[in-house]
Amino acid sequence: MPARYYPIILEHGTEGFHATFPDFPGLIAFGDTKAALTADAEAGLALHIVGMIEDGDEIPEPSDIDQVPADPEVEEAGRLLVRWEIRGTGRH
Repeated sequence: MPARYYPIILEHGTEGFHATFPDFPGLIAFGDTKAALTADAEAGLALHIVGMIEDGDEIPEPSDIDQVPADPEVEEAGRLLVRWEIRGTGRH
């Protein structure tokens, strides 16, 4: 299966950054730098999707990063794409 790229919305936190996933409500990532945040987001996304697969849940198609509406209550620090890919075993 080809890779999918899911958008994340970055916000400044008290100790770095945190991010939310518009396609996966409740899933969040943290990091003291954008690079650390991205690594945490990738790992969290992979774990979350494996759980969804095990539960038989449908994996959503990624939203277009430019079409995700801005939340007026959130001061965005940026938007990034996080890669996810199913490997031969069906797990990331």
